[in-house]
Amino acid sequence: MRHPPHRLFDPNPQSSGQATSGKALVSKVQFIPHPSSLILTAIPVTIDKVALVLDVVVMQTVNQILDRALAGKDLSEEEGVLLLRQTDGEAIAAIRETSDRLRQQQSGDTVTYVINRNINFTNICEQHCSFCAFRRDEGDEDSYWLNQATILEKTTDAVQRHATEICMQGGLHLGAKLNETSLDYYVRLVTTIKQPSPTFTYTPSHRKKCSSSLEKM
Repeated sequence: MRHPPHRLFDPNPQSSGQATSGKALVSKVQFIPHPSSLILTAIPVTIDKVALVLDVVVMQTVNQILDRALAGKDLSEEEGVLLLRQTDGEAIAAIRETSDRLRQQQSGDTVTYVINRNINFTNICEQHCSFCAFRRDEGDEDSYWLNQATILEKTTDAVQRHATEICMQGGLHLGAKLNETSLDYYVRLVTTIKQPSPTFTYTPSHRKKCSSSLEKM
């Protein structure tokens, strides 16, 4: 036996005796088992009620993800994206509280840091990245390329300030070569900054496409 389909949304509710309250009506679909088929019944609810139900469901999902994090479980990429997309104040507060509890579990109230020095050895760069305000073309009035003595001077000053890390930053300068190779130039660069302190941690930081550009040199 086939049952007539139930209308999920009546475009003309007054024709069926329903009254309108100024808010659109939507329908909650309920599946009811039947010996021969499934009957779809339409339960009118307001948009506000639907939004409230969705908020509750999302909050339950957020709490489940946060509970997994507190239990030491790795979160999936999808779970991380869901947390990042939260805009509700209650969800954001729960994420913040969970993060603080995880920090307390892992590190307590101990805070660590390093003293470092950034040395920008050149702003001359072959790339023309649209977001970069740092790069210059060779020959520009405000372009520069630090020589070995200046880099050593800056490194020595960092040692005197108890720095333990040097971060070398610079553009992709096609002229940055030694013995006609860029590799020898950068090896000498590292050797230079380690002269005042052999225990220095060297952290290179170049623009995008650094590896591909070096391969072409």
